[in-house]
Amino acid sequence: MSLLQGKTAVIEKDRYALCVMTRPENDRPVDKEYFIQESRFVPNIGSQIGNSIELWSQGLRNLDTNTDVKVSLDDKTESVYISRDIWKVGVSFNEFIEILRLYFA
Repeated sequence: MSLLQGKTAVIEKDRYALCVMTRPENDRPVDKEYFIQESRFVPNIGSQIGNSIELWSQGLRNLDTNTDVKVSLDDKTESVYISRDIWKVGVSFNEFIEILRLYFA
């Protein structure tokens, strides 16, 4: 995630979800069916990010490099690293649709 996306997820934690989809193998196109089958959603990503960005901003850059969520600097670009362990167990497309239905009910 970009740093701005991470900050927004923390501020808007009740209205923000992370969507991740792995790249298809063998140059398979990403069509509707592939997206529905392979996408994973993390509706509580803002809570999982917690104060990682705030601590980064305070200059505590080397807190714990083995965490599932961390802020990193790569080629002068800050980003929020979300480990595969978090998004791989995210909810499916259909489960996320149900979460949205409840939210907007």
